[in-house]
Amino acid sequence: MSEKRTEYQQRRRNRIIADFMIYGGIAILVGICIFVSAVIFLGQSGDAITDLVLDTEKLSLRMGHTYTLEVSTKPEGNSYAMQFTSSNSEVAQVTNEGVITAKNEGNTIITVSSGNIKKTCAVSVVRDRLDSLVVERDVIQIGGGKEISMPAIMTPIDAKEKEIEYSSEDESIAVVDKDGTIKGVAEGQTVIYVRDLITGLSDSVTIIVTSTELPDSMNFKEEKVTLELGEIYKSELVFVPENITSTSAIYYTTDIEVASVTNEGIITAKGQGKCQIEAYYTNDNSLVAIMEVEVIDSFPIITP
Repeated sequence: MSEKRTEYQQRRRNRIIADFMIYGGIAILVGICIFVSAVIFLGQSGDAITDLVLDTEKLSLRMGHTYTLEVSTKPEGNSYAMQFTSSNSEVAQVTNEGVITAKNEGNTIITVSSGNIKKTCAVSVVRDRLDSLVVERDVIQIGGGKEISMPAIMTPIDAKEKEIEYSSEDESIAVVDKDGTIKGVAEGQTVIYVRDLITGLSDSVTIIVTSTELPDSMNFKEEKVTLELGEIYKSELVFVPENITSTSAIYYTTDIEVASVTNEGIITAKGQGKCQIEAYYTNDNSLVAIMEVEVIDSFPIITP
């Protein structure tokens, strides 16, 4: 009987200890929650936060760009915890640090909350396109063979969604490359255009070329050729410098019965004999290249 009583008392003591540990643990957890709540809703000085102030309540962002929302409290200088949420995360997302990232075109509301205090910022996300494209000069003078960059101002300069195209109204006067570098070719006047194919924005500048771009020399790559009767040969001109813009020439033959030549420099052997093919540079007829041509018949028809 004594042993049973001792066992019962032992079990009762163990139960009391277990209950103490359980309820004591719960009390500790409650205390931690109260402490955390105090940190969240009270400042370091113990003053309750009465208001939140955002640096902006309306924001426009381009797709792919970010903005950090700055938040201050009243009273100032308090430590606090905040929560940031977006009403449409497909349009814009926000981190716990207030960094807003524009994702897709549309509108959303960013809500900042601390306890029962909430403030909102309306965010509009637009396509990352150009707002304006303007050429800052109306007229540019340039010498033949000289280069200048197209003075186009694009806003915003870092817009990702753009497709810029440059073109010349008359490439015999001036040309422009894909990067907007304009080069004078021949004396005269023309217009260079710049256009964004995405938005349709465009502008232009008048180019006055004051002199003609001339090569230092022009020669046939082969200055002497022998052709079979009926053979067709494509001649090739070599210029110095090699990057000369205009490479056009006017071609002549000294004997049409021996060989003919087209405006593209294609020579056709027509009869046995010798002649010269002459190429005159289009922008300066004093620049001449000469090719010696001999036409032979390897299989002559012999009359008995």
